[in-house]
Amino acid sequence: MTAAAPLVVSLGDSFASGEGVGFRTVPPATWAGLVAEAAGARFVALARGGAPSGKVLRDQVPMALALDPDVACVCVGLNDLFRSGGAGSDTAPGVTALLQQLRDAGTVVAVGRMHDPTRLVRFPAGLARVVRAHVHSINTALDEMARDPGVVLVDLSVLIDRPECWAVDRVHPSDFGHRVLAAEAARRLTLPHVKVGPAPDASPAAASWRWFARHGIPWLAQRLPELATSEPLRRRISQVREKAAV
Repeated sequence: MTAAAPLVVSLGDSFASGEGVGFRTVPPATWAGLVAEAAGARFVALARGGAPSGKVLRDQVPMALALDPDVACVCVGLNDLFRSGGAGSDTAPGVTALLQQLRDAGTVVAVGRMHDPTRLVRFPAGLARVVRAHVHSINTALDEMARDPGVVLVDLSVLIDRPECWAVDRVHPSDFGHRVLAAEAARRLTLPHVKVGPAPDASPAAASWRWFARHGIPWLAQRLPELATSEPLRRRISQVREKAAV
């Protein structure tokens, strides 16, 4: 009997699923899908846009463990600050818990080490400090997890200074950005090289304005009420203010 091909799964939020605002990178073309292709592996996309860490731990991790994957490609954490049901200051322990469950099952984990989104999107100064503190706490936990040789970090900040790596919404990776991340992940996993290809032109300003009118405004109208009442965001703001006052 022929042994089954290895299995790669994606878990987490839109950085793993390829879902953006008004566009989508199809699952096989996401960085996780491309890692699976490089490994000659089967691929199952479990990641879902907008998922906070608690939802990933509750819903996606059990599905992944039932499949007994060889590699899990994970991106999660930022939504915990902005989405209802997010863990806020408890995000780092939640991320550690979900990664540990995968490792305890023998799965190799390639996890996105978070970039600083305030370098891409202009936030009010106070909110920018909150976002950076949130990212720092998650990355500190990921750095600790990476002492395990079965956990490899995929540095999302490799995309920061490359406009062609970002979709028109300036929040999610473009198709090309996913290829860049896949190449980084494959290198860290010692898999065959992922061909990135020549860099395309970045989205022109006119395309950004068209996107904002068609997709950005409706998205903001839908999300602002949730953001305004986000308990995780309020808790994190309080923590940053308390720390600044010391």
